[in-house]
Amino acid sequence: MEGIHDQRTNFHILHSGPDCVVSNDTNLFTGTLETDDCHAFSPKQYLNEGCRIEDSNALSYGQAFNDNGGGIFVTEIDTLAISTWFFPHGSEIPDDLLAGSPDPTTWSAPVARFQGGCDIPTKFYAQRMVFTTTFCGDVSLYQSVTALYSTLSYSWVAPSH
Repeated sequence: MEGIHDQRTNFHILHSGPDCVVSNDTNLFTGTLETDDCHAFSPKQYLNEGCRIEDSNALSYGQAFNDNGGGIFVTEIDTLAISTWFFPHGSEIPDDLLAGSPDPTTWSAPVARFQGGCDIPTKFYAQRMVFTTTFCGDVSLYQSVTALYSTLSYSWVAPSH
């Protein structure tokens, strides 16, 4: 789960070192591939943008996510791909997932499936969950995000220090 400001849907994103570019095989996932290079310092895209697949489900992020009571995010990492699913609160959650024995082969297509020109086992290992709320951060440094967000972010956070 990754996003900024008033973004309305979730971004499923991977950040890696060089030589990790994913394919856009839309038969394998339901999201929309926005950027294909996972390399955090790729010259083809903004700093630390990573490879990004956008979820079209309005309940996957932001105010709609909160108003709906959240949901369940699932990530599967295997040697060929990293796949992610989102099940909104109140939707049909797979029984095997609720029983603690998930079998993604029986589920509908994932929102994101990162595969192709990326050696998953050497690029993504020893994973850990990190939950954070970052005020301002790197994004506020880019003009592409607009000077407004940077100014608002600084004026809102700076006085609290």
